Amino acid sequence: MEGTTCTNTDDFPRRATDSRMSIRISAEAPADKVREVVKRGTDRSVIFDSVSASVPISVDITTIWQPTLPGRNGPLRCW
Repeated sequence: MEGTTCTNTDDFPRRATDSRMSIRISAEAPADKVREVVKRGTDRSVIFDSVSASVPISVDITTIWQPTLPGRNGPLRCW
C-alpha cells in the first residue's frame, strides 16, 4: 500500500508484484477435468491475459465432487 500511495517508494514498488485467484467449483466431474476447463477459461480470457502480462497470477482451484442422486435433477448440496 505504501508504494501505490507513493509514501514509501524506496522500500515498496508502486505497483502490485503478484496476484492470486481462488476458484471453488462444485461439479459432477473428476477434479482433473474441472481443472482442464478452468485452464481453458484462463487461457482464453482477455482480462486474465491483460493482467497476467504485467503481474504474475497464481490460480488455486478447489474442486468438490457433487454426485447426483437417482431421481434428482440436480447435484446434492452439501453446504
